[in-house]
Amino acid sequence: MPVTLRSVDYRASGTEGTDFMVAIGAPLRNNIYEVYWAPKGVSMIPVIDLPARLSGDRTTTHFRVVSSAALTKGDTLSFLIFQT
Repeated sequence: MPVTLRSVDYRASGTEGTDFMVAIGAPLRNNIYEVYWAPKGVSMIPVIDLPARLSGDRTTTHFRVVSSAALTKGDTLSFLIFQT
């Protein structure tokens, strides 16, 4: 089965706190995928965790992000999603 790669940019509103969901865009086939992130214009580079342990951490339309610090309004994070 081919690997699907999707790029998602997330722009912070400043109200996320340290635990928030990121919309993927068009739904994926299923909720089994890998997410990798890269800072793309953040005021401070936080430690990011992309958990996939609990039901709802990853869905076909959203994934959960847990950050060591709250983002600042306008910060942008980039995510790459790989699904086989």
